[in-house]
Amino acid sequence: MELKTQGSNENRRIVIVDDEPKNLKILRIRLAKDYELAEASSGEEAQDIIRSFQPALVLLDIMMPGMSGYELTKLIKQDPSLGNPKVILLSGKGLIEEKLEGYESGADDYLTKPFNKQELEAKIRVFLRLFNLEQQLIQINQDLEEEVKLRSEQLLKAERLTFVGLHSAQIVHNLKNPLQVLRFYVDNLKKDHPESKAVTKIDEVQKKLLEIVKNILGSVDRDLKDDIVPLEIDRVLRDELDFLRLGASEQDIRLKVDLDADVMVMASASHIRQVVGNLVKNAMDALWDQDQKSIKVRSEVSGSDIIVSVQDSGPGIPSNLQEKIFEPLFTTKDGNTGQAPGHGLGLSYCRRIIENYGGSLAIKNHEEGGAIATVHLPIKHAGKSIKKAS
Repeated sequence: MELKTQGSNENRRIVIVDDEPKNLKILRIRLAKDYELAEASSGEEAQDIIRSFQPALVLLDIMMPGMSGYELTKLIKQDPSLGNPKVILLSGKGLIEEKLEGYESGADDYLTKPFNKQELEAKIRVFLRLFNLEQQLIQINQDLEEEVKLRSEQLLKAERLTFVGLHSAQIVHNLKNPLQVLRFYVDNLKKDHPESKAVTKIDEVQKKLLEIVKNILGSVDRDLKDDIVPLEIDRVLRDELDFLRLGASEQDIRLKVDLDADVMVMASASHIRQVVGNLVKNAMDALWDQDQKSIKVRSEVSGSDIIVSVQDSGPGIPSNLQEKIFEPLFTTKDGNTGQAPGHGLGLSYCRRIIENYGGSLAIKNHEEGGAIATVHLPIKHAGKSIKKAS
């Protein structure tokens, strides 16, 4: 992502703090043409000005009555409401011990009076640029966190809706047989009582019920086959993993990616993202209390299959749970171990998606330790492989 340091959004505000009016005047004359300025003659006054003005840089004298420049610098660096501007101390105190005290208080730089005009202006440009770059990085990080949060919420919502839809469809499917029996008896009643309004009404109702069953089953089938388009598997995987890297880095997890499924297929990008997102998130959850934290995601083409694997360095799956992990509503994350509680929807949903493509999803303990989830997606079922343009 490109960072820009010039433009209308760049902060070019500077606060000058000095108890000598002539020093304030000198700096005002030199800087007013190029920067937005505010002035204060004491540390106490400067606090309120900095809080309201929100500068990118503070030029600060050290020797002042009341609060010293050292004390104000510490306050600026500790009080978030002051916006964490850069601080350049300007002082006639030039001993190395005095400079070190300035840096220890949190100052970003230290210039001894009388200072060189060109040097001061050069340092001002450098620290304004640094401040604005840091602000952009903070905003980018916040945007990424918000995007990850949004994607996670959307994924969970999709899982819940799909779970309800699939199991509602199972219930509705089981209604077909008794409805067909009902239809048989209604047809007989119509033959025996052709003029009966009650029989006619029953016939209308059972037809509506059959139509409702048909529509529900058709809707679920369409959901599992939605948005089938030509796509590059590796590109979809890489995009999803880029969103997951932030969460991995926050948990000190090393995410290694090795993608080599260099083909295009007919598939739904949202399906692929949801499956991989679920598998990687489960792997991250498995590492929450581990000392060594790593996840390896691989893709490759083997014969007529695309194989995607997610391997973690966690504790593996207890043998008594291996047969249950794909059961709907089963979860090992009950919220009592420090993890967020699970919902038991993800793996069941992922397996249903992959099986709808004619593939398989398996999770087992790896011989090197941890667990490995492996997706086999037959290209012929995902769609005819499309040769990539050179």
